[in-house]
Amino acid sequence: MSKFTVLSLGAGVQSTTILLMSIKGQLPKPDIAIFADTGAESQATYAHLAWLTKLAGENSIPIARIQAGDLKNDILNANELKSSFIVIPAHCINKTGIKSILRRQCTREYKIAPIRHEIRRWLCVTPNERIPSEAVDLWIGISTDEANRMLSYRQNNKWLIPVFPLVNMMPMSRQACLEWLAYYYPNINVPRSACVCCPYQCNNEWQSIKNTSDWDVATSIDNALRNRNGGYITDSMYLHSSCRPLTEVDFRTPEDFGQLVLPDFKIQKLNQFANMEGIING
Repeated sequence: MSKFTVLSLGAGVQSTTILLMSIKGQLPKPDIAIFADTGAESQATYAHLAWLTKLAGENSIPIARIQAGDLKNDILNANELKSSFIVIPAHCINKTGIKSILRRQCTREYKIAPIRHEIRRWLCVTPNERIPSEAVDLWIGISTDEANRMLSYRQNNKWLIPVFPLVNMMPMSRQACLEWLAYYYPNINVPRSACVCCPYQCNNEWQSIKNTSDWDVATSIDNALRNRNGGYITDSMYLHSSCRPLTEVDFRTPEDFGQLVLPDFKIQKLNQFANMEGIING
């Protein structure tokens, strides 16, 4: 079996940069990119994925969109499904006011495991068939500023090797990715790769969701967490870290109240990328 390269495509800043750098010839082309749809992605993510799929297809990089479950419906319909399993890291508060957070299991259930299953299907191997050691490189969009996250991607399968192009091949931080995108694709706006019900979001991100059609989905999921019948979790659960319903949270920032904030740092690296392109194409 030949060596294959698969890009784990979340359609956020880092994985988008990897894919587009491959199209530009600044990174090798993966054999395939896989987008694992949780069913709770933002509408902006779905629109961006459609654009990426078209562009990648025109450059001989197929994108497979898979879905092993529907996170949104699994939470909204937990009572009908008689499920007591909470996979998202919901914020909890008990009757004495002590706060905690649940363990995050959604990434494994709705992304990591489905991607591995799809790779096996794409390789046309049966469930019990052995894949040769180091047969597949799985590219993961982790940048240099979050390199500590690489430790969570342990090599659990000898045939599947995690590879981090933005750390080991073309070292770039998330900010550098944004600057690269601004230079080569100034007309696109890459959304953050996160479900609309992700409890890890900050107030600015919640405010952004509030201004879109995804807000109704987020608030419905937030309410559903506290309207469950039974289950092993007796604490009240919330999507927001304040342990208050989303509809009651004030997401305004200090600048909204007229406080002085420093202006954004203007991008100054256009010549750098122009030089990079000249070196690559020269």
